[in-house]
Amino acid sequence: MLSKYLYRLFLIMVILGSLPVLVIGIFSYTLAAGDVEQKVQDGNAQLLNETQLRVDQVLKTLQLSAVQYVNSPFVTETMKQPLQSGDFEKIRNLTTGFNNLQTITSLDQIRLINFEHNWVVSGTSFSQVSDAEDQSVLRSYRHNRNSMFWVTDTSIANNGYTSNIDMISEEELDSGSPEKETKVTSMVFKIPLLPSTGEPRGLLVLDIANDEIDNWVTSSTRLGQIYVFDQYQQEFLDNGQSTQYPGLQNEVFAHVHQGERQGFFNWKSEGEEVGVTYSSSTLNGWVYVSVVSIGQITSQTRKIAVLTISVCVAMLLLTALLAFLSSRRMYSPVSKLMQLLGASDSVDYTGRLKAEEPSTDTGYRRLWLGYRKGLAGDQHKPVKRRDEFAYIGEQVERMRLTGRELEEQIREQVPQLRELSVIKLISGQIPANEFERRRLIYGFPESVRSMAVLVLQIDTVQGTRYEETDRELLLFAINNMVSELISVEHRFSPVLIEQSQVSILVQPADNEDATSWYHSQAERVRTQIQDYLSLSVSIGISRPFEHYQGAPDAYGEGLEALKQRMSLGNKLIIHFEDIDHSTPMEVAVYTQLKQLEDRIIQSLQNGDYEQTPLYFDEYIRHVMDKEIHFRDYPVLLTQLAARVYEMVQQKGGTVNGVLGKKASLHRLLELQTVEEIRHWFTHALFEPLQQFLQSQSESQYINIADQMIQIIQQRYEQDLSLEMCAEQLNFHPVYLSRVFKKETGIKFSDYVAEYRMNQAKKWLETTDWRIADIAEKLSYSNTTAFIRIFRKIVGTTPGKYREEHRSRKLI
Repeated sequence: MLSKYLYRLFLIMVILGSLPVLVIGIFSYTLAAGDVEQKVQDGNAQLLNETQLRVDQVLKTLQLSAVQYVNSPFVTETMKQPLQSGDFEKIRNLTTGFNNLQTITSLDQIRLINFEHNWVVSGTSFSQVSDAEDQSVLRSYRHNRNSMFWVTDTSIANNGYTSNIDMISEEELDSGSPEKETKVTSMVFKIPLLPSTGEPRGLLVLDIANDEIDNWVTSSTRLGQIYVFDQYQQEFLDNGQSTQYPGLQNEVFAHVHQGERQGFFNWKSEGEEVGVTYSSSTLNGWVYVSVVSIGQITSQTRKIAVLTISVCVAMLLLTALLAFLSSRRMYSPVSKLMQLLGASDSVDYTGRLKAEEPSTDTGYRRLWLGYRKGLAGDQHKPVKRRDEFAYIGEQVERMRLTGRELEEQIREQVPQLRELSVIKLISGQIPANEFERRRLIYGFPESVRSMAVLVLQIDTVQGTRYEETDRELLLFAINNMVSELISVEHRFSPVLIEQSQVSILVQPADNEDATSWYHSQAERVRTQIQDYLSLSVSIGISRPFEHYQGAPDAYGEGLEALKQRMSLGNKLIIHFEDIDHSTPMEVAVYTQLKQLEDRIIQSLQNGDYEQTPLYFDEYIRHVMDKEIHFRDYPVLLTQLAARVYEMVQQKGGTVNGVLGKKASLHRLLELQTVEEIRHWFTHALFEPLQQFLQSQSESQYINIADQMIQIIQQRYEQDLSLEMCAEQLNFHPVYLSRVFKKETGIKFSDYVAEYRMNQAKKWLETTDWRIADIAEKLSYSNTTAFIRIFRKIVGTTPGKYREEHRSRKLI
């Protein structure tokens, strides 16, 4: 891109050289085009006036001759008399006048019509008005307010007159070959021309073929196309075809109605610009229009335009070449000055930085990018040309501000870079020698005697004023508190890793007991968090280490120390050195935990949901009392959760569908305290499982009860018992008794007795069987027992029931 100064020199020379050429070329083309267009307009207007005069002269001569014919004594006298087909002499005298009219111009038809005496005389026939096919049209002419008028919408078919093409007979249309019609323009005279009554006595109708009129018009056209519109804005010489310029009539008559009887205007039709010349006739109100394309008018000037453009382009190219060479020569002193300032290496003429970026992906690279952005601006935006002299002044000012801007950029980025370096150190992603270099840059404390990692975790937010969603915000607040409570010379930058706040502390040089000092710092932090945030936290302290590469192992030791909360409780400060790492879990302890686990699962299966939380609390207490190693906690708890998952699947459900996403093993392994584990098992596993099992049991109870009722209805005549139903349904009799009582509300034996007694009542009402036979049929071997049960359920003996039923029936 050209520099601003060089660009200005080049632009000025190009303008001075090309401006005269452009002005002369544009002026020449405009003058030539305007002159040609004006001459074409004048020629078109003259031709249009000649066409109008010629047509008007013929029509006016025809009109005067027709008036003389109508006012002749013979015609006037004949119009008062009736006329028959036998009056040859009168008819011949009338048609002789027709021949005189034919000498003026070729007429398609001449008719003399007498409405008073109902006769019509034409050049070839004599008929009655009532027999004319267009009699309705002829009679409508009588009501026209003018004594002489023009009709341009008439058609003549081979067999007579029609007002338009729609009047062709249905037979002709059905035959597929309608008679050929001819468009005509009719000149109508009322007889007498100045009638004394409201309606004329007759008419003289002269029909001129539109083709004849069209020959008068088109015979004189040399440029463009001529249209003739009648007083109703219709183009009647189009032979059934409309003009190729839609809306031309409206545009022309808009000028005519404004009093402009003739003139010229430019008009655009469907994207094509045309010139329109028009003239209105005073004889019959017709408007003659000539339309010519502007492109056709200016076609003669295209050669001038092509030649002018070619010369201009050649001159412009030559001017640009000479301007470029001259401007480069004039710019050479300034270019040498810019090279002395080093602009060609560091900054181009647009002011954009060109220096190389640091290749390593370190904090310095981000600082460099920020510095470049502050100096050169956003490189994605368009860059304006820079003036060389302004650039020199800016560079001097920029050198003065460089140190201050770089210092501000570094100050903004250093805290984030410190934390990133500590996180990489703890996670083992940075070598010790690289961290030593960063320690010097960021001002980390030196390792005098030893270091230790403190891992802080929130015990629980249950029972506090906080929600589980506030955990990350609380950790951020705790991280800030640690930064303020522990001095900079005794710590690295505190960081947050997952759900833990991690700090690397450095033992002071004047302190001999490292363990007690680390503990005191941890206790100070824990107490302040409890006082200000009312939050319970625990802190795990790793073993002291001397070299930076020991940080990842120390972080793991802090996490392991915190796992002792399972057996020791919350609000603790635990040293990794105090953990017993060699205690194995005895077989007897595992067997006892297995029995407690079986009791939990059995209570869920039996529906003893009130006992389940009690058994689980006993399970947790047993785990803590036996002092099981913290590494065994996840295995035991995962095993118990897996058995709950298995129960869900055995009952036909899915773990995700029944328990939800919160019941995942991943969430279980994230729990750190006994309260969190107890809460998770109770609300995420046991309660959803109980609801699922209850819904399963209810649907199962209803199905079992229905099957038992069906057995009673089918085998009531047999010796029914719960044992027989249990054998058929594969359930224990006690379980069936409890299910049947829960669903029906009565005992199984009572339901069987009531059903049998209802059957006995039907037999007593409808049969003459003996009571002993009914008792035997219902599997009662003792008739006395049947009567006793019947009286207990029905309220009377079988014999009295039958007598009462029969007596009610007789009544």
